[in-house]
Amino acid sequence: EVGVAAGETAGVRKSGRMDIRAQSPLLQSCRTDRAALLRGPITSDLRSTLAFGQRAWATRNERAGRASWRRHWKPKMFSVVIPLYNKQDFIERTVDSALNQSFDDFEIILVDDGSTDDSIARLASYSDPRLRVVRQENAGEGAARNRGISESTREWIALLDADDYWFPDHLEALAEIIAAHPQAGMVATSYLQGEEPHARQPETRSVQIEEIDYFRTAARHIGVVWSSAVALRRSVTTRIGGFGPWRNGADLEYWARMAAEAAVVKSNRITAYYFRNQQSVTLQEQNRPTKGATKTLSELWPSVGYIERVRSSPAYSHRRAA
Repeated sequence: EVGVAAGETAGVRKSGRMDIRAQSPLLQSCRTDRAALLRGPITSDLRSTLAFGQRAWATRNERAGRASWRRHWKPKMFSVVIPLYNKQDFIERTVDSALNQSFDDFEIILVDDGSTDDSIARLASYSDPRLRVVRQENAGEGAARNRGISESTREWIALLDADDYWFPDHLEALAEIIAAHPQAGMVATSYLQGEEPHARQPETRSVQIEEIDYFRTAARHIGVVWSSAVALRRSVTTRIGGFGPWRNGADLEYWARMAAEAAVVKSNRITAYYFRNQQSVTLQEQNRPTKGATKTLSELWPSVGYIERVRSSPAYSHRRAA
């Protein structure tokens, strides 16, 4: 009886419940050497219990991460701007991907840039109040984006081309970046590209969010920021103006102006899909026959011209001398 009483004393907490660690020398030893438990003769049930605990801890951390951006979440945070010109085969998928976001407080301004196909007819059945269609005469993709930005009412403008699509957590990922880096003027996620109409989103096992040196990074990888995976702070767009009129390279020129004005923050989380097809502006420009004399690099890529203008400006020379 004395032995039993002593055992009970050692194994009972103040609450009166048994402490199983006092009943198992192996578990007790693992308090100081967890590796011993993993190497020792533990049962499959215990392995399952440990695995369950690890999954539960990962889930807790994931929820805590999502809660962090929810704490910074503001009503009317995102305006989604979609420039549209003759994309009848893709526009429904694009709009559906925006409407089906897990982060559901946003507005969509779809600017029809004088389409001559059935693009607008394909949207006739949509009744979601978040979707608003604005129509204008054909003026180009840059002008359509500028119109969408001017019509928008939210703090951040998320761009989406009319033949690309988002995975369901895209706006959620952008909100997470903004919460982690409130100083940012342009934020972007990572993306896939190809010809799959309904690609499967790959899992990002370790999400990394960091401010980047846009010019240095773009020199190695020109597509580090892509139009359907980016969001722009309204106040910065007001300062630097709108997209240029060029058919090709207007987005790169705009990213360069943004990067010269504000911090650029990028996440490695893949949340968007660049759908390559024969109607894309990039492929059309690549297949366009060359006429006349060969263009200069600045004419082919407006962003190069912008960088040259910055480098030759007195303000830049003064900063270099300092």
